[in-house]
Amino acid sequence: MDSPVRRSRVPVVFSGHFHHYERLSSNGVTYITSGGGSSTLYATGERLPESIVLARQTHFVLVEIDGKRLTLTATALGGEVIDRPR
Repeated sequence: MDSPVRRSRVPVVFSGHFHHYERLSSNGVTYITSGGGSSTLYATGERLPESIVLARQTHFVLVEIDGKRLTLTATALGGEVIDRPR
């Protein structure tokens, strides 16, 4: 059965609260979890097969939208780029 996300043809889903960074891809949809602004980071747990990047680091995510193009950069507290999908 199709999920509401697939039926609505959403290309990307953002969520927070889990205190880590993760990018997953499943059925053509990219999922971003970002909650790295906390001083307490959660254990990442078992890595899922759909997971592309998984990082237990304090971070922020910059999302830039230019017309139909979305650019995402996840950056750690010290300036290290955790993820920049192409």
